[in-house]
Amino acid sequence: MLFPYGLQKSDFKRVAFSFFIFSPFYTNVKYYLQRAGIKTHARIDMSIIRHERKIKLSFEHHKYLDVRRWNIAHTLFNNTPIHAHHPLPIWEKGEPTSKMSYIFKIDQTANRPTRTFLNTTYYFRIDNSGANSYLIQNPGY
Repeated sequence: MLFPYGLQKSDFKRVAFSFFIFSPFYTNVKYYLQRAGIKTHARIDMSIIRHERKIKLSFEHHKYLDVRRWNIAHTLFNNTPIHAHHPLPIWEKGEPTSKMSYIFKIDQTANRPTRTFLNTTYYFRIDNSGANSYLIQNPGY
């Protein structure tokens, strides 16, 4: 499994902030921000950490898992329209198909319901049969 360096630093910052380890956390953050030439913040809160993680990992498919972990998915994904990429082929007459190219158009899908993210989607159902009978069921099930 591959863990990018930016992901490791982002996880370190999030955990340090969550457990109130401010001095090494802020020193580490401040050092890397100054080294990169980025303006440092006078105060650090979870929204700044979330924004930085969103920027750093924008093309690494971590957004869905992050918003589930932060319990904000029901505010971002609830009642939002579904969009799709529609490929439009560009093919000149007489040219071979190997020279065909595509333009992708992003459209809202017609006649589709909006996305719904319920609070129960954060958790999985626990099988309460057999050896798991002592476990308490997750909320919403």
